[in-house]
Amino acid sequence: MRAASSLILLLACAPATPGNDDTAGDLVDSADTGAPGDDTSADDTSADDSGAGGDTGSGDSGPTGDSGPADTAGDSGAGDSGAGDSGAGDSGAGDSGTPAVPCAGRTIGTALGECAPDFTLKDASGVTHDLHSGAGQVTVLDFSTMWCPHCKALAPKLEALHQTHGGSGLRVITVLHEDLNGDPPDAADLNLWISTFSVTHLVLNDPQATVEAVFGGFYQPNVVVLDEDLVVRWRNTGSSSAQAVTAAVETVLAGGTP
Repeated sequence: MRAASSLILLLACAPATPGNDDTAGDLVDSADTGAPGDDTSADDTSADDSGAGGDTGSGDSGPTGDSGPADTAGDSGAGDSGAGDSGAGDSGAGDSGTPAVPCAGRTIGTALGECAPDFTLKDASGVTHDLHSGAGQVTVLDFSTMWCPHCKALAPKLEALHQTHGGSGLRVITVLHEDLNGDPPDAADLNLWISTFSVTHLVLNDPQATVEAVFGGFYQPNVVVLDEDLVVRWRNTGSSSAQAVTAAVETVLAGGTP
């Protein structure tokens, strides 16, 4: 149990504390009411809605192919039909395009306008997943703890977003870094979360809270919305309302900025 992290998370989700909900039934309680803890408003939002704007320089477009040997006048041989006209210069990687490296040429960070840093975490089956492989999709990152009532209330709402937009360019990822007792979660904890909320979107384990710390999770849940280029377009912390998250996601899916 990390002392500093625990103090911060306790402040965020007061009056709930780790250790008070240690059953699957406790996981469901606040989600069913839609009013986690003693915060009865679904529209509460954190003051940390915005971050410092980052540089958003354009990404690299990959190497340009070199043209083949130049044709020479009067040359009826390979000059007209050889590598000069149809060789690798015209059809190579330069023209067909090597897939761009995510965040290439951009400022890496977690503030608004910055390109989110990559990370790798495992799911309940031990399969490793990374963030940057999902470039090209709008991504919702949900950093939660299993004991936090606001996190439990938001879980079914995120699944609804996944069900609605998962087939049209949206990826939802929940990252858990504490179990019901405030300890590092294991595979059984992830499976409990998945079964309790009928989750079909990706749930990953961050047992040392290393990724959560990078994304600045001072409150729970910490929700970050990335566009197709992995640029941070919206973020909120604390009691993020389902309405606010949904509005941000739909705006980014439409190509806008919340």
